[in-house]
Amino acid sequence: MALLTVIAFEAWRYFPFAFLFILARLQALPGELEEAAVVDGATPTQRFRYVIMPQLWRVVALLAVLRFVFTFTKFDDVYLLTGGGAGTEVVSVRVYNFLTARDDIGASAAQAIVLAVVLVVFLAVYLRFFAGGERDQRSL
Repeated sequence: MALLTVIAFEAWRYFPFAFLFILARLQALPGELEEAAVVDGATPTQRFRYVIMPQLWRVVALLAVLRFVFTFTKFDDVYLLTGGGAGTEVVSVRVYNFLTARDDIGASAAQAIVLAVVLVVFLAVYLRFFAGGERDQRSL
């Protein structure tokens, strides 16, 4: 139950963040794209799937990366809600527990470095597949 509470709290807390990103991208979509789809006889489902959603992929990928990083480094909410107990111990809470409760500076530093490496690899994958495409399309 504690894990579900933390998940519900995080979803509730960061929903406006994601909503604003997606809304901003939807408002920036050129109206001609959807108008052309309507003229071609596309149904609303087809317009969403083939016209709107491909325009949102970059924003959705950015939100996924940001939420992944925020969740990995999230300390305060998890620690205040559950103290890391009941299966909710995230890496940042574990690093804190190693540092304070066990006085094991080496283990906490090692886990923090592993966390940083995982986040850098995830960010590199995002940058490789999603960040550079728009510049390539403009140069064509």
